[in-house]
Amino acid sequence: ICFGLGPQSSTEHHQGSRHVNPFRRVFGMVTLALLAALAAGYIEPAMVSLLPLYLMSFQYPEAQALFMLSVFGLGGTILQIPLGWLADRRGFPAAQSLCLMLTLGCSLLLILMISTNWAVLIILFALGGCAGGLNTLAVIEAGSTLPGGLAGTGMALVASSYTLGGVVGPAVSGAVLNIGGGHGAIIVIIGLMSVYGVLLVVSRNARIGGAGLE
Repeated sequence: ICFGLGPQSSTEHHQGSRHVNPFRRVFGMVTLALLAALAAGYIEPAMVSLLPLYLMSFQYPEAQALFMLSVFGLGGTILQIPLGWLADRRGFPAAQSLCLMLTLGCSLLLILMISTNWAVLIILFALGGCAGGLNTLAVIEAGSTLPGGLAGTGMALVASSYTLGGVVGPAVSGAVLNIGGGHGAIIVIIGLMSVYGVLLVVSRNARIGGAGLE
């Protein structure tokens, strides 16, 4: 709200073009990045707060469940570098698609292979990297796409989107934790990423269609 009601930047004011609210400009230019940050903010805090309880409900010892939480965090730390490299080489769409597909795949595999310790470790490592990668790519995309006069607003909105997801994630995931045979929190993540995937495809098709008309 504060961004939307704020005054126009001096850069915009001297352009002589039609004044557009900076909040609306940023949202229009990096909508998918903001949604990715929201999804990352939902997944990471929800997993950090509820993963041990989730694993312990499937008979994992407490110490092992906490160790697996550390593996999730380790993936979120290490895998950001290759994702950034991929975004530089192949572009944001390719990196975003990879994170999307791996997050969906890892979530499904976690449900199917929850009783296999070594598989769960690998899945959580990859899931941590992809969930964190969504936010990393959102920050990179906003910084690379937005002009200097909107960069501050854009970065603040990315951070706010992530924080909003972090507020909603643990509450919603905790409420549905026992649904779906104990996989409720993971099912919500699958649903969230499916919606993001649909929006990603629609956005790309719109861009291709727009480019074809030019």
